[in-house]
Amino acid sequence: VPVITATEMLESMVTSNRPTRAETSDVANAIWDGTDAVMLSQETSVGAHPVEALRAMARICLSTQRHPAFGRERQIWREPGQVGSAIAHAAATSADEIGARVIIAFTESGTTALRCSKARPHVPVIAASPHPDVLRKTALYAGVIPLLVSPGKDTDQMVSNATEAALRSGLVRTGDRVVVVAGVPVGRPGQTNLLKVEIV
Repeated sequence: VPVITATEMLESMVTSNRPTRAETSDVANAIWDGTDAVMLSQETSVGAHPVEALRAMARICLSTQRHPAFGRERQIWREPGQVGSAIAHAAATSADEIGARVIIAFTESGTTALRCSKARPHVPVIAASPHPDVLRKTALYAGVIPLLVSPGKDTDQMVSNATEAALRSGLVRTGDRVVVVAGVPVGRPGQTNLLKVEIV
């Protein structure tokens, strides 16, 4: 279940054009603690500086996630005995080690994308699915970008469909390394058992 942290995150920005140090720290700590999304309310609905509030929130989130120690708590989110969890954590580590542009997580139910998100990789996770309802759900997971893809009859076709869609969307470029997480046989939920490195 995604976690959203909201209400009075940058309350001083209703009237001020800069957040307080305490507010900045609160937002950063929410990210460190594993929240999937942070949300502004009156700062943008009735505040005097809505654009500045949004920029400040984005800047705090991005700088927190770029910190070298971000994601070291991966052990906390593990699900012992779960193959899908082990694959997701291996994908996050592999992406760091090889300098991958993204992790492409094929998902029938959203669980694979959620597990990859929980591993807190330093690169975006592309949730690739032919199911719009699943993609709507994954949109709230931290670091996950939903991408509608055509279903494939096998893993090679799935990877091809996803990389082509990611290229068209500008999420990857030719020559980028990507880490692929999927399940074999294709199209069956709960089968995450494959990690593969591809060059686009």
